[in-house]
Amino acid sequence: MAEFLAAHPETEGRPLAAVHAGAGYASKRWAPERFARLADRLVAELGFTVLLTWGSGEEDYVRSVGGMMNEAHLISPRTTLGDLAALCGRMNLLVCCDSGPLHVAAALGVPTLSIFGPTDPRRNGPYGPGHETVVKILPCSFCWKRACPLGTDECMKQVDVDEVFDTIRKNASRYATRQPH
Repeated sequence: MAEFLAAHPETEGRPLAAVHAGAGYASKRWAPERFARLADRLVAELGFTVLLTWGSGEEDYVRSVGGMMNEAHLISPRTTLGDLAALCGRMNLLVCCDSGPLHVAAALGVPTLSIFGPTDPRRNGPYGPGHETVVKILPCSFCWKRACPLGTDECMKQVDVDEVFDTIRKNASRYATRQPH
């Protein structure tokens, strides 16, 4: 990961926000166009360098997010769990849904902003200081289903880009001054 980042000098001197759009199953995913709009705002309005990360089977999905973006961004290479941990050491912030990278970043003390829908953040974490979650409580919340039983994905659709961005903006100075290692 150090070699990958060294090959991209545009990451130097700017806070690094990783955006992980994937999740273990479809109902936990936020819409790719929302991730793209959010990532664009992180670059344009807060000065982050955005790195789109992905896991097994998610490369096409994350490339679609990148294809919808207007701002410059990076797409990570394929990573192992060890690579992800090394990459986390360089991040100022991870933005994602309820996914494995969320828990790796939280365990390593990387601030996170996570978007929850069918799973309950009180149960699934992240735990500890420096983590924010955005979730909408609906009558069908926390169904734990891999596919929305109503066919609407309403719990994820109710989370809008402005709300997620505003939550990040409130803590932007804390993220930007985090000393990655």
